[in-house]
Amino acid sequence: MNSLYTTKIISKLGGTRPFNSTYNHLLQGYGGVTYNMSQAVIDIRLHNDIVSRLSEISIPDYMLNRTNVRKIIVELFDKHHNRLFWRKTTNMKVFIDSTKKLHVRFIRISILETVDNDSPFNVTLSVQGCFYRKHPTKPTTKKQMETTTMTTK
Repeated sequence: MNSLYTTKIISKLGGTRPFNSTYNHLLQGYGGVTYNMSQAVIDIRLHNDIVSRLSEISIPDYMLNRTNVRKIIVELFDKHHNRLFWRKTTNMKVFIDSTKKLHVRFIRISILETVDNDSPFNVTLSVQGCFYRKHPTKPTTKKQMETTTMTTK
């Protein structure tokens, strides 16, 4: 995800110790994130003024057998921490039928199970959709000037 849309990508190692990162920092890493505990959480916080139309959240390395993740749950939250959407899956791909624009503030991906009951390794995440920067609308009112006419004799 581009840093224009995300403020912080937090990969919680074992759900206790956050690993703060930005988009540019993640580009330098190879092979995804490796965890030291069997259950892990990835939180993505979006800017306040972003409106999104999400289509899919997935772990693409699952199809290539590069990761040992077996089961995940994807949750979308608004700015008040109300859950807008959730889905549990074993095929590492969650399709979101977002026909309307959602004010998603947080995306949480929880890794529930691994194939070998070891720590998740080589976890990469793909978030697909359209993101819009919401601009506040200002009323456009024009002040009319009074016209004065002057006659001279």
